[in-house]
This record gives sequence, structure tokens and C-alpha cells, in this order.
Amino acid sequence: MNGLVRTSAIMSNGPFILNLDCDHYVHNSAALREGMCFMLDRGGDRICFVQFPQRFKGIDPNDRYANHNLVFFDVSMRAMDGLQGPMYVGTGCVFRRTGLYSFSPPRATEHHGWLGRKKIKLFLTKKKRAWGRRRT
Repeated sequence: MNGLVRTSAIMSNGPFILNLDCDHYVHNSAALREGMCFMLDRGGDRICFVQFPQRFKGIDPNDRYANHNLVFFDVSMRAMDGLQGPMYVGTGCVFRRTGLYSFSPPRATEHHGWLGRKKIKLFLTKKKRAWGRRRT
């Protein structure tokens, strides 16, 4: 998550961050839109993150290994709503960047993020030289 926040700050510095596992994807855009509606509604600026339940479909028809996590997501997490909200479980979540920083994020200026154009060029040049030495 730390790498995601740093990389996205340099690349786009968008106000929202979608965090998924590397092998997951959003197959229903209506779900993502519904999560964003919570944050964009009136009073939504007080919401830090919207989390989606993690479901595994088609693994076992009898759910022998409890892949659906029904008790955890549908009972326990909803019960925590009265206790300052549910905890973050590590995936399937849209974050508000200001909620992670506790203040507005730094704005990228002309120097291309926090690194600066000269440092990025120097880094890439060193990598190219090192790669060239290995190949010869």
C-alpha cells in the first residue's frame, strides 16, 4: 500500500486510490461507481474509504472452504459500523487521498513530482549503463 501511494502521487496524484490484489480486477463498473457515490455525495468528504467484500465465485459449489466469507463480511464487518466503522482488510477498497495523508496531498509542480526531472534522468541513465555492462 505504501508503494501504491508513493507511485500514484508521482504519476497522477489523483484524489482517489483504488487498491486491489494483483490477481483481482473490477468486473462490474456499477460497483465501483456505487462506491464513488458515497465519497462524492453531500457530506462524503468525511469518508476516508469505501471497501468492497472480497468474493470468490465458482471455486466450490458447496463452499467447503468458506470462500465467500459470508460471516466476516456480511455480519462482523457490518456490526463494526457502530464502532467507528469497519477495519481495512487489505484489498478491494477505494481510498480518499486526503484521508490517508490527513491533509491535502502535495501538488506536483513543474519539476515532475517529488523527485525532479534531473534526478529521474540521472537514475535512468545509471540503469541503462548498468544494463549495458551486464549484456556485454
